[in-house]
Amino acid sequence: MSVTENYDVYYPYMKLAQKYQKPSLFHCDSKNSPFSSPAKMYEFAKRLKQDGINTPVIMGHMGMGSKNDNYAGLQILIDSIKNKDANLYADTAWVDEDVLIDALKRLKKETKNGINRI
Repeated sequence: MSVTENYDVYYPYMKLAQKYQKPSLFHCDSKNSPFSSPAKMYEFAKRLKQDGINTPVIMGHMGMGSKNDNYAGLQILIDSIKNKDANLYADTAWVDEDVLIDALKRLKKETKNGINRI
Protein backbone atom coordinates (compact mmCIF):
# COMPACT_ATOMS: atom_id res chain seq x y z
CA MET A 1 0.00 0.00 0.00
CA SER A 2 1.16 3.50 -0.70
CA VAL A 3 1.88 6.20 1.86
CA THR A 4 -1.35 7.94 0.87
CA GLU A 5 -3.39 4.74 1.23
CA ASN A 6 -1.88 4.27 4.71
CA TYR A 7 -2.71 7.81 5.83
CA ASP A 8 -4.81 6.64 8.77
CA VAL A 9 -1.93 4.45 9.99
CA TYR A 10 0.57 7.34 9.87
CA TYR A 11 -1.78 10.01 11.21
CA PRO A 12 -1.24 9.33 14.97
CA TYR A 13 2.53 9.34 14.46
CA MET A 14 2.35 12.63 12.60
CA LYS A 15 0.28 14.15 15.42
CA LEU A 16 2.93 13.00 17.88
CA ALA A 17 5.68 14.44 15.69
CA GLN A 18 3.84 17.76 15.62
CA LYS A 19 3.41 17.72 19.41
CA TYR A 20 7.18 17.32 19.87
CA GLN A 21 8.04 19.53 16.88
CA LYS A 22 9.86 16.78 14.99
CA PRO A 23 10.06 16.25 11.24
CA SER A 24 9.18 12.94 9.62
CA LEU A 25 11.42 11.32 7.02
CA PHE A 26 9.85 8.92 4.54
CA HIS A 27 11.64 6.80 1.99
CA CYS A 28 10.84 8.34 -1.37
CA ASP A 29 11.16 6.14 -4.41
CA SER A 30 11.17 6.84 -8.13
CA LYS A 31 8.57 9.03 -9.81
CA ASN A 32 6.79 5.90 -11.07
CA SER A 33 6.62 4.11 -7.73
CA PRO A 34 3.11 3.07 -6.74
CA PHE A 35 4.10 3.33 -3.06
CA SER A 36 6.22 6.36 -2.27
CA SER A 37 6.82 8.52 -5.33
CA PRO A 38 7.45 12.26 -4.90
CA ALA A 39 3.85 12.88 -6.04
CA LYS A 40 2.51 10.54 -3.33
CA MET A 41 4.68 12.28 -0.73
CA TYR A 42 3.24 15.61 -1.83
CA GLU A 43 -0.34 14.33 -1.60
CA PHE A 44 0.40 12.96 1.87
CA ALA A 45 1.90 16.26 3.06
CA LYS A 46 -1.01 18.23 1.58
CA ARG A 47 -3.54 16.06 3.36
CA LEU A 48 -1.69 16.51 6.65
CA LYS A 49 -1.77 20.27 6.27
CA GLN A 50 -5.48 20.18 5.42
CA ASP A 51 -6.01 18.22 8.65
CA GLY A 52 -4.11 20.83 10.68
CA ILE A 53 -0.84 18.94 11.02
CA ASN A 54 2.11 21.04 9.90
CA THR A 55 4.86 18.54 10.65
CA PRO A 56 7.64 18.68 8.05
CA VAL A 57 7.48 15.71 5.69
CA ILE A 58 10.89 14.90 4.25
CA MET A 59 11.12 13.08 0.91
CA GLY A 60 14.09 10.78 1.39
CA HIS A 61 16.43 10.79 -1.62
CA MET A 62 14.38 13.52 -3.38
CA GLY A 63 12.92 10.80 -5.60
CA MET A 64 15.44 7.96 -5.56
CA GLY A 65 16.55 6.38 -8.80
CA SER A 66 17.76 8.26 -11.83
CA LYS A 67 18.48 11.94 -12.24
CA ASN A 68 15.07 12.22 -13.91
CA ASP A 69 13.52 10.93 -10.68
CA ASN A 70 15.48 13.49 -8.65
CA TYR A 71 14.34 16.28 -10.94
CA ALA A 72 10.75 15.08 -10.64
CA GLY A 73 11.14 15.25 -6.85
CA LEU A 74 12.63 18.73 -7.14
CA GLN A 75 9.74 19.96 -9.26
CA ILE A 76 7.24 18.58 -6.74
CA LEU A 77 9.14 20.36 -3.96
CA ILE A 78 9.06 23.64 -5.91
CA ASP A 79 5.34 23.20 -6.62
CA SER A 80 4.63 22.60 -2.92
CA ILE A 81 6.51 25.77 -1.98
CA LYS A 82 4.79 27.90 -4.61
CA ASN A 83 1.36 26.49 -3.77
CA LYS A 84 1.94 26.81 0.00
CA ASP A 85 -0.18 23.72 0.51
CA ALA A 86 2.28 21.29 2.11
CA ASN A 87 5.19 21.35 4.52
CA LEU A 88 7.41 19.29 2.22
CA TYR A 89 11.20 19.02 2.36
CA ALA A 90 13.77 17.00 0.42
CA ASP A 91 16.64 14.86 1.65
CA THR A 92 19.57 14.64 -0.75
CA ALA A 93 21.13 11.31 0.21
CA TRP A 94 21.95 9.42 -2.99
CA VAL A 95 21.46 12.57 -5.08
CA ASP A 96 24.35 13.30 -7.45
CA GLU A 97 26.35 16.44 -6.76
CA ASP A 98 25.45 18.10 -10.07
CA VAL A 99 21.73 17.54 -9.42
CA LEU A 100 22.08 18.95 -5.90
CA ILE A 101 23.85 22.07 -7.16
CA ASP A 102 21.20 22.54 -9.84
CA ALA A 103 18.45 22.00 -7.26
CA LEU A 104 19.87 24.69 -4.99
CA LYS A 105 20.13 27.12 -7.91
CA ARG A 106 16.55 26.43 -9.03
CA LEU A 107 15.17 26.75 -5.52
CA LYS A 108 16.95 30.06 -5.06
CA LYS A 109 15.70 31.35 -8.44
CA GLU A 110 12.14 29.98 -8.42
CA THR A 111 11.14 30.33 -4.76
CA LYS A 112 11.53 32.98 -2.09
CA ASN A 113 12.97 30.85 0.73
CA GLY A 114 12.85 27.40 -0.81
CA ILE A 115 16.55 26.78 -0.43
CA ASN A 116 15.94 25.99 3.24
CA ARG A 117 13.72 23.04 2.23
CA ILE A 118 16.74 20.85 1.42
